[in-house]
Amino acid sequence: MKAPADRYDLGLALLALLGTTLSASLLLGAIATAVTGTVESDALALASAAWLLAGAVTMLATSLPALHLGVRRLTGRPEGLHQTRPGMHWLALLLLYPLGLAASVSASRTEPGLAPLLITPGHIASAGLPVLLIALMARQLGPPLSARRAWGQFLSGLWAVPPLALAVEVLLLLVFAVLAATLLLLAGPPVDLIEQALALLERQAAPPTPQEWLRLIPPRVLVPLGVLGLGYVSLAVPLVEEALKSLALWPLLRRRLTVGEAWLGGVLCGAGYALFEALLLAQPGPAYLLTIIARAGATWMHAFSAGLTGWGIGRLMRGGGWRSLALGYGSAVVIHGLWNLAGVAFGLVSMPSQVPGLAFLPGETLRTLETLSGGLLALLSLTALIGVAVLSARFGAERDDLPEAGIAGPPLA
Repeated sequence: MKAPADRYDLGLALLALLGTTLSASLLLGAIATAVTGTVESDALALASAAWLLAGAVTMLATSLPALHLGVRRLTGRPEGLHQTRPGMHWLALLLLYPLGLAASVSASRTEPGLAPLLITPGHIASAGLPVLLIALMARQLGPPLSARRAWGQFLSGLWAVPPLALAVEVLLLLVFAVLAATLLLLAGPPVDLIEQALALLERQAAPPTPQEWLRLIPPRVLVPLGVLGLGYVSLAVPLVEEALKSLALWPLLRRRLTVGEAWLGGVLCGAGYALFEALLLAQPGPAYLLTIIARAGATWMHAFSAGLTGWGIGRLMRGGGWRSLALGYGSAVVIHGLWNLAGVAFGLVSMPSQVPGLAFLPGETLRTLETLSGGLLALLSLTALIGVAVLSARFGAERDDLPEAGIAGPPLA
């Protein structure tokens, strides 16, 4: 018997088609870069091609199952409707994670011709396996979901949330840039700053580093600029991203979702968003090992915080009130903001001699700040991982933990 498709199926098919098309385009770009690097014997181009290839292959692999389900459902076939939990045998792939880290790090220390062969599988394992862990754990312990809904929510985070978040954050960045320019104008004549910047450009053979640009900033406005920058990173960005990571639940707000299903939908959307960041932000290089390990923690943070917002939405839809949404979303923003703040602090304290305003801090103080910020990152990562496991298990055991609140619409398989 044919099962009628609905708008959710159409949206899933279109989103999967978009993801497949973009992944294929990225794959073609990687191939073109590899051909150019081979012809010109450019080791950097070959390494870039391998990095792009890793991202393209991973994103394509996560888009094709959803495309298959979406198309089959549009033709009236019931595939993907049965609510299930995936088998935990997939977690055996986590054994490849140390090998992926080793391959990626070794790529920067080996012969140029061999580096691309190590970067591609290494980056796929290093970036993708922490996402696999959090998504499989949440699905196995949490309430059962249909395959089409699980893939749709994951792809919402992978393909729909990043461009929206980027667009909004760029607009906010322009506002913060205007405020920063105002501070610089108040600090002194803009002509002096422009002349110093031009002089720096003229005497440098290579483009100036961020640290060299920072030395041009008058010390009296460095702290206000720093506060402004931290406000953008630790408040504006989390407010935007945590709101948009609930996107996976928007098409389902009129369905009879349980609180656990809303939680799990948020976790899956956050995991998809984390995969996008891990694949495209952690580029191979001297600091790759530290960056990709931190990205694993960021993956779990994104999934956990998005799950908290989903929990708040589920409570609201089930009669829990707006306070539940404020608590879930507010907790997500705080956790995300603390993560970003600790990450920025950890990066800054590693270069005190390069940044005016930090150079006056004693070495012991800087080491303490580095330890505290690194410890906070580790604590947040562990909290997120344990939090996803504990809350998913709780909601997996409670099929419907709040009474109905008159929500219209049929159940979504």
